[in-house]
Amino acid sequence: MGRKEHLYDTYEVPIGIVLAGCVFLTIGSYLANGNGTYAYEAGNRLMYSAGMLLSRAGSFIVVNFPLWFGLKAVMKEDSRYSGAAAMIMAYGMFLVVTMLVSGGSLASTAYSSIMGISYSEAQAYTGTSVTYYPLQTGLIGAMCAALLTRWVMHRVYARSLVRPYSALGINARIILLSLFWSALAGAVIALLWPYFYHGLDAVFKAIAADMDGAHLAGYGMLDQILSLLNLNTLIRQPFWYGTYGGTWTSVAGTVFNGDAGLWQAQLASGKLSETVGQLFTPYYIMHIFALPASLAAAFTISSGSKERHQTGLLLLVSALVSVFGGTSLPLMIAAAALCPLLYLMHILLAGSMFALCHALHVNLGYITTNSLTMAAQPGTLGELISYGRYDTLLPVITKVVIIGLVYAVIYFLLTRLYFRHLAIGLFDPERCGRMTESLLQACGGLPNVRSVSASYHRLTLSLYDPSLLDRKALADLSIETLVETKDAFVLPIGAEAWMIRQDIYQRMRRYIRDVDEN
Repeated sequence: MGRKEHLYDTYEVPIGIVLAGCVFLTIGSYLANGNGTYAYEAGNRLMYSAGMLLSRAGSFIVVNFPLWFGLKAVMKEDSRYSGAAAMIMAYGMFLVVTMLVSGGSLASTAYSSIMGISYSEAQAYTGTSVTYYPLQTGLIGAMCAALLTRWVMHRVYARSLVRPYSALGINARIILLSLFWSALAGAVIALLWPYFYHGLDAVFKAIAADMDGAHLAGYGMLDQILSLLNLNTLIRQPFWYGTYGGTWTSVAGTVFNGDAGLWQAQLASGKLSETVGQLFTPYYIMHIFALPASLAAAFTISSGSKERHQTGLLLLVSALVSVFGGTSLPLMIAAAALCPLLYLMHILLAGSMFALCHALHVNLGYITTNSLTMAAQPGTLGELISYGRYDTLLPVITKVVIIGLVYAVIYFLLTRLYFRHLAIGLFDPERCGRMTESLLQACGGLPNVRSVSASYHRLTLSLYDPSLLDRKALADLSIETLVETKDAFVLPIGAEAWMIRQDIYQRMRRYIRDVDEN
């Protein structure tokens, strides 16, 4: 029970919003074009339109996910809409300032039309115009604006208690100060961002210069980290569509760049080179096999029928989005907030997938366009099945399935190991016992516990005398939210819920045995 549990509990709603966006994106892609498995036919105009509508809505939600987390960060401090409005305006100001200060000095991959913000400037003597966009700062920029807005709100509210009268109202002061500090932060970020961008680009060049197993493992780990920060265009654009991912010239003399461009062109020509598609193969293993196995393991952690019923649907939808939608963003955000050690294990394993596929010469690409970088869906079951019509790819598909099953077992066992033994007390074996003791005291003692069950992040306690529950003591344990049902209390205490449940259960057994003996 600590900051990371607060993090997951706080951002559970925006995580759900991102999951909903991924569901829209998945359904929409299949309705519009079968996610690459069949072509659109004119007779299915209504289905196509519905699919495009869902795809656009889902893409908007997923691409702008930092905004939802920023809004939640502000509304945690103050649930009034004025704080949310101030944060949106502050974030807009932050983006505008990064656009003006940067002035398009970096490569195009460093920029994005976030929230539709852009401006065009006519060039002297040429008659042409140049369009500028905000820096793509991802989650960093949104949380910067959100935290500044929270800080401003806290100071304004505190001063309003001392000086209740002012020429400007509280909301006006919050908005103006948030705009000022966000503009200043945007200018600072715009001046520092080139160092960050060029540092990453130097790493990318080193990877592109020698795409051996070690460098590809680094690519895979960086891709996972940058995707979590909503900065995946920085790595995917140059490797998927640029020269970092390779160059190939067709018989007709057409030059194709990037692993995605090479895959699509060579697949059409019927001649695949040895390394083409190597940047996409691990996504099939990850999305179809490994991550669903991890979700299945999380489901088995639930110790009661009610817990399994409550978490089962969410885990099932997440698994389906991973398998058929080729996206794991909501799962990665949840893992980073709830169980960072398990997320770190995933990053390392993701890197190993790239290295292993390279060593075994298992390459299977992804058909996409450069307009879908941020909302791309690589590694879906639909696309894997669609490649079955190519006889030359059947051995590759077989290897992908075998490797995927191996990783599925690894992810399943690691997830269970984490929740059962590593979620708490890794460096302090006595911590679980201390937390259990404090929790029992807040619940009126061990004799007051009728039953206990747990899911992967919630503990459910049924008490003989609910009036003995000390809510203040629970708040001191960082348990700020409490759900009361007709026969139990549900405590969102985080990833250690199962371990604490086991400790309480063992104590109850010993207590009953001692009572029987006496």
